[in-house]
Amino acid sequence: MWVPNYNGSAVAEYTKAGLTKPGSPPAHVTISGSILAVPHGVAFDSSGDLWVLAASSPALVEYTKAELAKSGSPTPARAIKGTATGLNTPSYLAIEP
Repeated sequence: MWVPNYNGSAVAEYTKAGLTKPGSPPAHVTISGSILAVPHGVAFDSSGDLWVLAASSPALVEYTKAELAKSGSPTPARAIKGTATGLNTPSYLAIEP
């Protein structure tokens, strides 16, 4: 399960095994970076890449499966941002199958 951390400029993965234990599970992987300012929505595409909407940037960024394997601040595989995109505080994300 991937969760956007709205105030933390990051997205975090929680594993199924971690979520079945009592208490507060730590994140298995945390992806952060300045481009992820106020992440608001996440979705996976058919390739298994994670797309994240960053409301304050505003930007839509893509991380490959390989970039999601460990915590850190990887450079996104793709970043859609800037005034020409028409993105202004994007909120939710859906990917057509």
